[in-house]
This record gives sequence, structure tokens and C-alpha cells, in this order.
Amino acid sequence: MPRFFIASILAVVSLVVCASVAAQDYPTRPIRLIIPLGAGGGGDVFARALADELSKTLHQPVIVENRPGGALNIGTRACAESAPDGYTVCVLSSEPMVYNQFAFKNLPFDPEKDFEPISLLGTSKNSSRQVATNLTR
Repeated sequence: MPRFFIASILAVVSLVVCASVAAQDYPTRPIRLIIPLGAGGGGDVFARALADELSKTLHQPVIVENRPGGALNIGTRACAESAPDGYTVCVLSSEPMVYNQFAFKNLPFDPEKDFEPISLLGTSKNSSRQVATNLTR
């Protein structure tokens, strides 16, 4: 595995461990990880590896939910509309969070108000991947 991939997973796991120390009763039920991409692609493989490591650390299942389509707006909307209780986490890229507000007249979510970034997972020439959840609602 590339070093950056392992470092990204360790960064997220360390954040979750720190959060679990602060809130000893979290998580008490499975966590849903939404990815606005189809199954089988690079983003999906990354999300499933992340979910596997988080499941081991948190001792709770982390269920990957693929919500592709609509220029990533379908999965991003599902994340924005989920309960802000920390049990839905999303792997989002810059497309729905930055570019789509200029490409679409009306977005079904507000990229600035509906999400709270947790961690930067990685970058590439065209995009960045970050985990975000809708804790701010």
C-alpha cells in the first residue's frame, strides 16, 4: 500500500480514537459512511478500506453506502439530509463542495453550512478527498 494511503487511514483512525476518548459512549450503533460514487471504483475501494479500519478501531460496523449520480449531488445531498448525530460520515471531494455551486443553479445542499470537515484524506491533481459530516445543523 502506498505510504500516503496508510497515513490517511491512520490520521482518520487517530481522530476517531481521540473522539472516542472524549465521548466514551460513542459509538453505540453502526456508522454509515456515504460515498457519492459508484461501487468498484478507486473512491469506493478507498472508502471500504477506511470503513474496515474504522470498524476495527471503534468495534462497531461501518457500512459503506454508495450513492452515485447527479454529478455527485445525490450522495452529497444524502449526507446533508442525514441526522447530525455523528453516525453518518461522508467521503466527499471538491467537486460537489466547490465546483458544483457554479455548475448548477440550485443545489439541494449548502456546501458551507451543511457540512463540517473532519479530515483531509488525500489530494490529487484534480481533486481532494475529505471526510465530512453534517454536524453543524
